[in-house]
Amino acid sequence: MSWKNIVVGIDGSEQSENALKAAIDLAKGINAHIQITAVYTNPTMLGFLPPYAPQVPEEVAATLEQMVKKYADFCRREGWQDVSSKVLASWSTPGGALIAEAEKLEKSVIVVGARGLTGLKRTLLGSVAEYVAKNSDCDVIVIK
Repeated sequence: MSWKNIVVGIDGSEQSENALKAAIDLAKGINAHIQITAVYTNPTMLGFLPPYAPQVPEEVAATLEQMVKKYADFCRREGWQDVSSKVLASWSTPGGALIAEAEKLEKSVIVVGARGLTGLKRTLLGSVAEYVAKNSDCDVIVIK
C-alpha cells in the first residue's frame, strides 16, 4: 500500500475511538499522516441546498473542536506526532463529507468505526461505515 494520509471519522463513540487506535497502528507501520475528522451536517429544507456554504453553529463548533483536539492529543501520547484535526460542515451526509475530504488528499485511506446497528435503527439512521465503503473511490478500513 502506498497510503500517505489516513482520514479517521470521529463522532465520540467507542467505535470511532477504536478506529482511531487502528489508524495509529496503521500510521506507525506505513509512516502516514492521520487527519482526525468530525463532521457536522447542516439540516436542509426538503432537500434544497441554500446558496451559501454550510456552517457549524458556534455552540456545536466548540464541542467538536474540543473533541478532535482531545483525539489528536491522544495520538501524540500514543507516540504518533504526524496528526492534524478538522471539523467539517457539510450539506451532505457524514459519509459523503469524509469521502470528499479523503479525495482532496493524496493517496488516502478512510478509517471508520462500525456501530453495529441492526434492523429499524439501521434503516432509519443509516450507516456511515457502509456508505463510505460503498461510495468511496479510495480504500476504506472499517473497524468493529
